[in-house]
Amino acid sequence: MTRSLQIALLSLTLAAGCSSSVGEVGCRDFVTTIGDVAERCGLDRAVNEQAAENAATANRGCGEVVELRDEAAFYDSCLPYVDGLTCAEFDDPSTTFPSSCSMQLRVR
Repeated sequence: MTRSLQIALLSLTLAAGCSSSVGEVGCRDFVTTIGDVAERCGLDRAVNEQAAENAATANRGCGEVVELRDEAAFYDSCLPYVDGLTCAEFDDPSTTFPSSCSMQLRVR
């Protein structure tokens, strides 16, 4: 995973305070999707999943994600976008995520 992809993943995170298991599940779904793309592209799944989780949660882990900002947009648009990344896009520092991914994961 490139440094710019890690930085883009940080935009998924928004500090907040409410509690919901939907957030943790969403975070794990995101991490799994990143792992799927990494594996499809011949990259180390575990390394990329860990980097994605760290970047998307500001090193707090999916267990600290309490809510998704917009669950419908996250599942209907963000995850399909990430899952559809080509290997070139996955490794391209200029790849950006759509607004449906922005500020989605709310951590404690």
